[in-house]
Amino acid sequence: MAPLSETFGRRPMYVGGLTAFLGLIPVAALATDITTILIARFLGAVAGSVMLSNTGGSIADITAPKYLPLALSVISFGPLNGPVLGPMLGGFVVEAWGWRWLNWLSLISTAVGAIFIMTVPETYRPALLRKLAVTRRMSRDDTRYWSDFDTKVGLLRRVRTAISRPFVLSFTEPVLFLWNVYISVIYAVVQLAYVAFPIIYQDGRGFSVAISGLAYVGVFVGISLTGRPEPEATVLIICIGAVMEPLAQFMFAYTALPVDIPVYWSVASGIPFGYGFGLVFIYGTSYIASVFGLYATSASAGNLVFRSIFGAVLVLVGKSMYAALTPRGAGITLGVIEAALLPIPLAFYKWGGGMRRRSTLIRTLEESARTG
Repeated sequence: MAPLSETFGRRPMYVGGLTAFLGLIPVAALATDITTILIARFLGAVAGSVMLSNTGGSIADITAPKYLPLALSVISFGPLNGPVLGPMLGGFVVEAWGWRWLNWLSLISTAVGAIFIMTVPETYRPALLRKLAVTRRMSRDDTRYWSDFDTKVGLLRRVRTAISRPFVLSFTEPVLFLWNVYISVIYAVVQLAYVAFPIIYQDGRGFSVAISGLAYVGVFVGISLTGRPEPEATVLIICIGAVMEPLAQFMFAYTALPVDIPVYWSVASGIPFGYGFGLVFIYGTSYIASVFGLYATSASAGNLVFRSIFGAVLVLVGKSMYAALTPRGAGITLGVIEAALLPIPLAFYKWGGGMRRRSTLIRTLEESARTG
């Protein structure tokens, strides 16, 4: 849904997406069969995804480039820590009140957030200029008022273009494609860690659902530390996170099991793991948003699709992989994969400027941003 904001504006997408998401939560909560739950969850994810892929564009609309990483780090605190806080708190909720209450608490928290979202004005410059031109034409009965973003292209064609743009950008812009691959793999490894935690702490160490959720504390602390970066975004910071990720993965792999290794070592490994992930995610998505300017939402949506697919595939095979390789072997394998992808951020650190200059689209967007 988020790419449609480049046709209709940011605000309609927020309002429409959240309204649909709120309506689908009770469907899942009251469902009596798995089919209904899966359908409600799928449609809810489609509607709710607007909050993940649209916010980068919204922040880029209103934030000076040098403060963009700081702004994105603040807004990313929720999405990054949500998968961590969910298991930490959800285990106690399920044990106390049952799984349906996970949905009711989601409904309550989302409704509170929706109240604030409803107060957010439109921020997308083309949408604002189009609206201003229309208002002037109607109020002054003067057809000379128009904006650079007015178009006679039909609505259906504009919608098709908006929906296809994330995929076109992802596969025709090398800058975006490489970042999508790298961020998606790191994101998928983190999601796979969430599969590994129950295997290690419930099956391996015999903890309850609630207590095993506390193992996420280390990751939570690590991600939270990345919420206080310097304003200047540099690829060097991503490289630091890129080095920390595999090192933390190796530490976790070697300390998770057997049970005679004190549990605090594996929990502590979550701190550099979460910190490295936070650096890669926040500064990586900031890089994408700043480079693609007016198309930041489409570029972010393409990244969201990439990392969601990577994450979903790894999660599906996660249990089988950990059973076949053992938690230590699986962890080492994932660390090796992360280390093998280190050349991507290092290449951008050395040659990123040249790669951007070779892109006609990026040069055009940068020129448009300079001329206002």
